[in-house]
Amino acid sequence: MEKYFSREFQLTSNDVNLEILQHTVGDVGCVVWDAALVLGAYLDHMNQTGHIPVKSRRILELGSGTGFVGLVAAALGGDCVMTDLPEMVPLIKRNLLKNTLLLQGAGSVKAFEWGSDMSGLVSDTDKGFDIVLAADCIYYKESLDAFIKTIEDLSSHSNKGIKTEIFISYEDRESEGKKTLIDDFFKRIKKTCCVSKVPYEYYREDFRCEDIHIFRISSLKM
Repeated sequence: MEKYFSREFQLTSNDVNLEILQHTVGDVGCVVWDAALVLGAYLDHMNQTGHIPVKSRRILELGSGTGFVGLVAAALGGDCVMTDLPEMVPLIKRNLLKNTLLLQGAGSVKAFEWGSDMSGLVSDTDKGFDIVLAADCIYYKESLDAFIKTIEDLSSHSNKGIKTEIFISYEDRESEGKKTLIDDFFKRIKKTCCVSKVPYEYYREDFRCEDIHIFRISSLKM
């Protein structure tokens, strides 16, 4: 029998209290990492202040893991598709079911492997995503090429002529290999996308950490 432990997260925008189940044993996607908490809290704060209205926006989460960030988006009124590898889908679905009654928007779950054809997520250029979210996805060297391809593919789509905005969070790590991986990602993605770092003052005040960063990415093309 699978064992779970849960953590709660309070949204300031609408006073919703999400409960997220995590596996006691498993790979990196089985728990809510700090970079995900910071990204979810940032989205909540930006929605509350009106800088990034979430209601009725089409949202995609990459590398969802537990589905935490996507559930925050759906709780704020967004139409969010949460994606990960097939083996992670059951946990995301469990968390979606557990929190469905708290969502002001809609949530759905799909298996998606980075680097794959986008047709399963974006059926045509008129139905792209307004917002893409990815927390702590720059982690394994083996998946970097595929992740970059997916980010570039998504940035090239638009929803009703509005450019897709991509928000990526990550946590600094001591390993030289991880530092090199982050540097490589930004060096390559800046060749095809506009990249800017989100200032800490825009983070939710109770979820600010100097070791966790959020970047905003969009297409260079208008």
